Amino acid sequence: MVTDRPTEPTVIRRRRARAAALRRVEALIAGSGLEIRERPSELVIVNPRDPDAGEIHIAFADGYVSWVRPAWRYLGYLAGYDDPETETPGQVGMEAIIAALITPVFETPSALG
Repeated sequence: MVTDRPTEPTVIRRRRARAAALRRVEALIAGSGLEIRERPSELVIVNPRDPDAGEIHIAFADGYVSWVRPAWRYLGYLAGYDDPETETPGQVGMEAIIAALITPVFETPSALG
């Protein structure tokens, strides 16, 4: 955590926090091929060779780290459409769509098999 100096204006504290975070992250990932992107309140680390690996977000204010990664799962064809390769009817209905959107990420909705 960046130490606050009570007499410093908030803008200066934020700039110091940003600079400290950037120095730390640059040192940590040096030579890895990863890239750092600066956002207004955080740094974002990405792998330009594998964007699907996600992004690491590091907050300037407190150094909190989070990982954001897209999750893809093939569900099949929507009911009412046919699979062009097998010509079988689509099986994905509202139950599977709702289950996918309300089930926690690391669980498999029962409607999806």
